Amino acid sequence: MEASGSGLSEVNEGQGNKILVAYFSWADNAILADEVDAVASPSVIPPGNVQQLAVWVQEETGGDLFSIHVTDPYPSNWDDCLDRANQERGDNARPELVEDVENLDQYDTVFLGYPNWWYGVPMALLTFLEQNRYTFLIKRYTCSALMAPAALPTASS
Repeated sequence: MEASGSGLSEVNEGQGNKILVAYFSWADNAILADEVDAVASPSVIPPGNVQQLAVWVQEETGGDLFSIHVTDPYPSNWDDCLDRANQERGDNARPELVEDVENLDQYDTVFLGYPNWWYGVPMALLTFLEQNRYTFLIKRYTCSALMAPAALPTASS
């Protein structure tokens, strides 16, 4: 895929512009089942849609890639995952993260990627933003959301 017209290549044109592509993906945060039944319900198979988008942005911009991981993985069953996501939203929960970005203040531009869960961001993304709020407040960033739909369109024969 070419960057021409995408605007992504222009993001890295500035001298010394340091870019971070941080993303939260269900595929990176699920307990993956040995057997996948993609007929009965949507299933998670790595790499996920968000990860694919994040890698594309990283390739186009030359930025650093960071996957946001929770300490308590989500179920690989779509309905169970959405039930938990809905419960977290209702409780205004902030799931614990495995790690944080080292030296976030070194970045000039931050792209954020996440799936659309219950018409909003996963609560783990809010954890990430809140844990880094002082860095985001002190330094000016260009944040771009890479919200991925539940499924990317595919060609069928």
